[in-house]
Amino acid sequence: HRCPTPFFPFLKFVFDEGGRMSCECSSAPFYGTLHISKDLCPGYVCEDEYPVLDWDPEGERCICRRHPCSDINGFRYECRSPDFPILRYRQDVSETEGDKPVPICEC
Repeated sequence: HRCPTPFFPFLKFVFDEGGRMSCECSSAPFYGTLHISKDLCPGYVCEDEYPVLDWDPEGERCICRRHPCSDINGFRYECRSPDFPILRYRQDVSETEGDKPVPICEC
């Protein structure tokens, strides 16, 4: 699959309620988990201010969240390089601030 148009250059996968995958082109880079998208939340799509599809185990439901890197200590991380457009969040447990892991955002 390819996304040749400049307005929708990023490939994105979605699963319908029957569990069938399809690909589409998006204006924003996409990073999602197969387990949540296919097994827990088929048919759900998140966009705009709340682009991250997640599972709420307490409410036993699918939710759309803000990207964790959209506000870390008041700073909004972005990936501006077309070579590395996907913003990824992780926590570094080897470096801690007290008892808390350090949040890391990277492209």
